Amino acid sequence: MKNLAIPLLVSLIALPVAAQETTGIEIPESYKDKNIEPKTITEIPVESLMAYEAKNGMILFMSKNGRYVLKGELTDIWAKQRLFTSEQIARSASEIPLDTMGIDFNRLGAFTYGTGHDVVHVVTDPACPSCAKLNQQIQKLGDKYTFKILVLPALGEESVQLTKKISCEPDRAKALNALFTKTAHTLKEPENCNFDPMKEAAVTADLIGVDAVPFIIAPDNRYSRGMPSDLKKWLAEGASAPIQAKAQEAISNEHVRPTQQPASNVKEQEASSLNARLLNALQ
Repeated sequence: MKNLAIPLLVSLIALPVAAQETTGIEIPESYKDKNIEPKTITEIPVESLMAYEAKNGMILFMSKNGRYVLKGELTDIWAKQRLFTSEQIARSASEIPLDTMGIDFNRLGAFTYGTGHDVVHVVTDPACPSCAKLNQQIQKLGDKYTFKILVLPALGEESVQLTKKISCEPDRAKALNALFTKTAHTLKEPENCNFDPMKEAAVTADLIGVDAVPFIIAPDNRYSRGMPSDLKKWLAEGASAPIQAKAQEAISNEHVRPTQQPASNVKEQEASSLNARLLNALQ
């Protein structure tokens, strides 16, 4: 996988932005009168959190390495809702609710393509081969969807320079065409460009976990890290798709972290080791 070159981009732009300014996230109304302003904050070394539903219906939360086990109520602050069941948790983990997060791709300098009612959000890179394939599919679906396309660098210095040219081109139609035709290198060098939207976009991408391109968020908030084998089919699946299939079906592993084992084997082994770690932790 190629990590987004956000640190490089931010250093080139050299304009600080606070992460909270990009999110619009607020404490849920139901908590505002509970005196939950921080007294102390301690960072806990948890790479990821796993939800464990026992056969008796009890749900526990455990760090992936088995060190920490938590009991209590889980709230999805992004979606502004409490999660009571494993199905709700699985759905929450497979979605990015941009609307309730207050994230507006237009404010971040995204291009708009298409006239359809349903909106698809895309994070792409001008030098990414998989993104070029996605661009071809996007142009075939413009009558059914409206695409909000955010251009960010994922492949290092070349991507940074191409992204700056595209983002700073005053003729937006020309810039979008350069992205679609892979001719961004022919655009003029940026002059007196306002890099604030690019910098804010980089911070926002980091917030929502964009670690591979293309990164696609469907109208129903499902997301895909990588290029779906069939974009039209993936977008059409919508709410009818089984929850477990809603996380990306990925696809081109060109710019996505390679899987060391078949997905089914990984899930079986993780479930088995999860049971063992939890039982040991609760003894």
